[in-house]
Amino acid sequence: MITKQPRQEIIYCRISEDREGKEYGVDRQEAHCRRLADRRGWQVVSVLVDNDITGTGGKNRPGYDQLLTMLRKGTANAVLAVSDKRLNRNHRNAFELLDLIQERDIAVEFTKGGPINMNTAEGRGIVRRKAIDAQEESEEIGERVADAKKDNVAKGTYRGGGRPFGYESDGKTPRSLVCPECSATEGFVITVVREDHDDHHTHDEEAPCPIKAVTVACPNDCAAEPVNAPGSEAWHLEQASRGVAAGATNRSELRKWHVAGVKTPARRKRNPDGIRTEPTPGEWTPTTFL
Repeated sequence: MITKQPRQEIIYCRISEDREGKEYGVDRQEAHCRRLADRRGWQVVSVLVDNDITGTGGKNRPGYDQLLTMLRKGTANAVLAVSDKRLNRNHRNAFELLDLIQERDIAVEFTKGGPINMNTAEGRGIVRRKAIDAQEESEEIGERVADAKKDNVAKGTYRGGGRPFGYESDGKTPRSLVCPECSATEGFVITVVREDHDDHHTHDEEAPCPIKAVTVACPNDCAAEPVNAPGSEAWHLEQASRGVAAGATNRSELRKWHVAGVKTPARRKRNPDGIRTEPTPGEWTPTTFL
């Protein structure tokens, strides 16, 4: 009696963005795949991870490259992933893998989608169309994000991303304000006043009018206008701007920041393995100071 050998399988996990650097997403993916491997009686020979790396475009995916190498060498003959979108969002990469699956009798199964069927023309067609649809979906998301950022630029609103120096995470509230009359430090109401369309020379009803003024009101209705708290990021930014406007050089103002110990907003840095570090402030340089 011939006993069929269990498949030697690779678990592949990927997450596009892991700003916390905790790999929670890929850890969950691995757990789901291991449970499926147990049900199938397959032996896990490797767990390959691309953390904080997109599946679209030409970015290098070390884990995925290793997966292809192992399949070509015959080290493994099965792949488990949570979904086809975790495995690929680029149809060229997907087609390369699909050809390899068909040539080497490689089993591929997803915990949220079942197995890939490469044994019939219909099955192969479905798999290839899903690969194209996944890339189209990813490109549409990219277009929507790009359009949203263009709208932000046109309206002069915050485009998101890391917290800008001198402002809170909303990108418009100075960090930090204080009312000189009542000493309030939060709850300020910031209003952006724009020019009227009648005064705007383009007369484009859809285009936002230029900003005319920005007013900041104390939450306690004090008559005094809130100011940047001395020593705060907004205060340092104000002082540097005033200095440059009065004729000082950028380097001379930068030296003042170095002496005062002013740091950049904390940012997570990406390690070579794709995992981000904990948020860490940095030193200002002539380039980042501009």
